[in-house]
Amino acid sequence: VDLPQILGTDVITAPDCGRIFSEILEAAHLEAGKEEYLSGKIWELMSALRRLEAGRQSRQNPYVIKAKRYIEQNYMTGIHVTDIARELNLDRSYFSTLFRQETGQCFIEYLTLLRINKAKTLLKTTQMRTSDIAFEVGYSNQNYFSKLFKKCTGMSARDFRQS
Repeated sequence: VDLPQILGTDVITAPDCGRIFSEILEAAHLEAGKEEYLSGKIWELMSALRRLEAGRQSRQNPYVIKAKRYIEQNYMTGIHVTDIARELNLDRSYFSTLFRQETGQCFIEYLTLLRINKAKTLLKTTQMRTSDIAFEVGYSNQNYFSKLFKKCTGMSARDFRQS
């Protein structure tokens, strides 16, 4: 569950959550059983948030689902937004708009974060050289990869590996 994104949902699109929050606030007046009541309400809230997230995932645009699958399978190559739009038989501009609406990110942001997350996994689970990891996740220029990694994570790949 992407909790920060879900918690940003307003009570109009998540009325159950708004009701539960109100009930939690009203619990301040309880004298006996307050902790148990609040514990139950927190579990109820978590359940409502999970249902909300599941509903969002099931309503995701099929083009975006296919695009994400394509990106996951090809992130290590030099893919571009035009490649995906062509693969989906969509206009590049229309696809870009649709992708941003559904994911909250443009294609290149999404691809970059995916690649950096893959690199982070490789840094932690293998002894591969940074230059090999850069190539493995789709960057032919190790210096560019290093700058991008530091920009996204706040630390160098070497420091990340050692942390």
